[in-house]
Amino acid sequence: MKKVYKDLVLLLSILSSNTVFAQQVIRDENGRITYAYYPTENRDINFSYTPNGFRTGTNAGESTGLPIELLDFNAKKDEGGAIKTIITWTTLNELDNDYFVVEHSTDAQEYTEISRINSKGEGNSSAPQSYETYHDEGDKPKPIIGVNYYRLKQFDINGDSTYYDPVAVTFNARDVEWEIILYPNPAQNSTILIIDNFPQNKPIEIVFINEIGQFLNIPYVEDEVNNDLSYQLTNPKAWIINLENTDIGLYFIKVLIGDDIGVTRLIKQ
Repeated sequence: MKKVYKDLVLLLSILSSNTVFAQQVIRDENGRITYAYYPTENRDINFSYTPNGFRTGTNAGESTGLPIELLDFNAKKDEGGAIKTIITWTTLNELDNDYFVVEHSTDAQEYTEISRINSKGEGNSSAPQSYETYHDEGDKPKPIIGVNYYRLKQFDINGDSTYYDPVAVTFNARDVEWEIILYPNPAQNSTILIIDNFPQNKPIEIVFINEIGQFLNIPYVEDEVNNDLSYQLTNPKAWIINLENTDIGLYFIKVLIGDDIGVTRLIKQ
């Protein structure tokens, strides 16, 4: 039996990359959202689910017949050791399908198109169709060290589009030549940021972000690497980060060295 929830519910609309508020939500007997009304956009959305659990959204009043039936959507690291993501998906059937767009994000909120693939079935197909694309260091933006989010957007021939839920791939510091080390972490008044195997003659930028996405001005100064750690490292470089005026909580430190980007988490106690 469907239930109508009048309370204000926060959810991520799959038709937008921004977080929006739904004033009225309808769920099915399994607790899945099947309808939502967004007053700030004056929009009604009907949600449906494929047999594999992928959620899609269609503006209320439009046809609920989906242009494709998605069997799977996956992203994985390339086994060759490069910073490269292999993205694949399979459709069981397609109706008036035009093309697909693969988008990339580092925060699961703001997405950028990285690939566009035309329909293999020339718009219509009753047989399974497999698709594949890549995301590597030659792309702009390229994958980051940390979590990379990918989502699929499908366009039919009349221009309507449908989003599918994102998947994630994580690249670790060992996947690149240099590595980020925080010592200690969690920290109280200060912590040391160390770059192991620091590339010479490349500019570095250190960016601090709180857990709600705000950029912060946290002071830091270059320092010598601790003797207890230096013998384990190769060509390290270090900075002391002053946390005395920083609130307790979770922070993200983004390090940009040349064209490479790394992200690590810091906990202030």
